[in-house]
Amino acid sequence: MPLERGRSRAAIERNLAELKSVGYEKRQALAIALKTAGIAPRKGSKTMAKKRKSPKRVAAGKKAARTRKRNKAKRRAARKK
Repeated sequence: MPLERGRSRAAIERNLAELKSVGYEKRQALAIALKTAGIAPRKGSKTMAKKRKSPKRVAAGKKAARTRKRNKAKRRAARKK
């Protein structure tokens, strides 16, 4: 099942048909066909599922932002002296 290299619509459609006939789901086949063609899926498409950050990572990000802000204020105060 070697896939065709090429960016043309026809090449992508042939690769998509080949992948579906082998047994891949539609969305996964589309992602593989586009990757083979060297084309990134459109932002916001169902093919590009967004990863959600875990609550721990969100909290860690907020804490890091507060720390950066505090350090910045300290540097400013040190420059004024």
